[in-house]
Amino acid sequence: MALVFDRPAEDTRLREALGLSIDRTAMHNVLLQRQGEIAGGLLPQWLTGYAFLFPTAQDLRRARQLVAAIPAAARQLSLAYDASDPVARSVADRIAVNAREASIVLQVSPQAARPDVRLMRPMPGLSLFDALHNPEVSFATERAILASLQMIPLFHLPQTYGLSPRLKNWMASRWGEWRLDDVFLDPEKP
Repeated sequence: MALVFDRPAEDTRLREALGLSIDRTAMHNVLLQRQGEIAGGLLPQWLTGYAFLFPTAQDLRRARQLVAAIPAAARQLSLAYDASDPVARSVADRIAVNAREASIVLQVSPQAARPDVRLMRPMPGLSLFDALHNPEVSFATERAILASLQMIPLFHLPQTYGLSPRLKNWMASRWGEWRLDDVFLDPEKP
């Protein structure tokens, strides 16, 4: 889950301040019930071994300093999220509360026509395949994406599936793909 900015930034201070204002730990503990992990990078720590290099801690003091240097009229952003995702709504609302603590006005709406920022799930960025096959390129690419402040990673969330005993020939893939070619449902027995 990440915040993704659609347009290039004229002034990146507001984006940096927004990222610093977010209390990922509180959201992870309460809204996500400690599922997944807090993200500072695009790829999880268990995969890369270097995700700890990207900060995740809330720093309201620094966020307020950055916002103070921005004209009051430029301290507003609009945030859109997927209306069919109740977790996204809760996270978006909490991000707005955190932003307000840093003097950023964040208007949250599921239907924003041209939002400044979108809350996205799954998180766009590097593919798992790229990360496993060329870690040097992945780190450099990940660092460049994060330095551009086009994206603020929030969480790496697990994907959970429930399968009925009636489902036959389903095999889990190592890469998260769904191969449904040979899958069928066993008829119910009366």
